[in-house]
Amino acid sequence: MFGMPMLEVLIGLVFIYLLLSLICTAINEMVAGVRDSREKHLRAGITNLFCEGTSQKLAQLDIVPLRNPLTGETTKHGAVATFYAHPLIKALNEDGTLPSYIPPAVFARVIMDMFAPADGKTPYCIPAFVNGVNTSLLPNADLKRTLLVLAQDATDNVQLRSFLEGWFNNSMDRVAAWYKNRSQKSLIIIAMVVCTAINADSIQLVKDLYKNPVQRSSVIAQAERLVNNAVPTSTTTSTTSFSKEEVEKLVATLGKLHDTGFSWGWNMELLANLFSGGWESVIKCNLKLFGIMLTAVAASLGAPFWFDMLNKLINIRAVGKSPTEKEKEPTKAKAGAVAE
Repeated sequence: MFGMPMLEVLIGLVFIYLLLSLICTAINEMVAGVRDSREKHLRAGITNLFCEGTSQKLAQLDIVPLRNPLTGETTKHGAVATFYAHPLIKALNEDGTLPSYIPPAVFARVIMDMFAPADGKTPYCIPAFVNGVNTSLLPNADLKRTLLVLAQDATDNVQLRSFLEGWFNNSMDRVAAWYKNRSQKSLIIIAMVVCTAINADSIQLVKDLYKNPVQRSSVIAQAERLVNNAVPTSTTTSTTSFSKEEVEKLVATLGKLHDTGFSWGWNMELLANLFSGGWESVIKCNLKLFGIMLTAVAASLGAPFWFDMLNKLINIRAVGKSPTEKEKEPTKAKAGAVAE
């Protein structure tokens, strides 16, 4: 095993980025949970799917009342409200809130029952579904046309359910992309706040790691333990929900790094040095800001990225020369060379 200082500095820096990324992701998930972001994005996707409005502007909905598929009478609810009022959907509600996930099979069954209600006597058939769509959705041309196209291509009930599930899955792929984009923006903001609050300056972190071999060894030991004992769901997935205990453990790990000599946090001496006046102060402040921004951007890349990077770097560090090379050139071998 080779003790290359720069490689060890890089491993330590990646390990810190991984920890900060996990903490920022945990905070982001907590904020999303408080704001019911997943539930709102799913409803936005359903709204867009039913052509009652755009997913990005929930305040500008064009609700078209449905008609009763059996009697033709106009109801007081639109397609989205009727969908969420269905017993199969209400059974998915979480602690009084809307569901954050709807199985495709449940979606398909609810759609079929909305336009061809089950009465326990009449066998379900595609003609009944088509008749219900024509009766219920007369004013809503877009949704009506979509459902009729799907029904027209289906040869039986099983195939129609499959088409409805595919239609739903394609829409949810877009919703997932919207949520990921929104979540990434929030993650960057959270990372900036966290890194500024703890003074996580990448430039200073590199200096600390390079100048202190004991500190560097301690960090690498923690990184190796993390890689060897990592649980995939908590380390390699950026969408994992974190418990309060897991967040406390991550914060405690950062505290242990502080005990090894890292320049975390702020103090009066540091602030006085930064704002001492003159061009030197301007340069120091700009470097500090750049270092914190660099750390925040790195933390926003996500835990999976840094975990993979850390794993590769630790494997590189553990690589030695091949036995054949040692036998052929025992006197010419250079310390620190990596076998090809």
